[in-house]
Amino acid sequence: MPSNSLGVDFNNIWTYGTFYIVIFSSLATVRNIARFNFAFIFGNLCLISSILIIIYYSVVKINHDGINKEVVALNPDSMTSMVGFSIFAFEGIGVLMPIMQASDCPE
Repeated sequence: MPSNSLGVDFNNIWTYGTFYIVIFSSLATVRNIARFNFAFIFGNLCLISSILIIIYYSVVKINHDGINKEVVALNPDSMTSMVGFSIFAFEGIGVLMPIMQASDCPE
């Protein structure tokens, strides 16, 4: 059953898959990534604003309700997951830096 006037069922996973294939295959044809400078800056601003909003509302919540007694500074049961996520987060830097240094114009 279509969920809008266009006749597209947005609850179907194949709709999302087709949409992403069309978008990402179109983006893959772009050879000059300098055209995406505005998108990179916009994405960074979104990340920074998200972090600041989360910090603000966390501080407000802690000031209003206090810290729960069940909160621990370090959970030894999930510490290995934290280390894995940290390594995964910095993995892109280790991949990107050698590519930038090997390029003709690393700027």
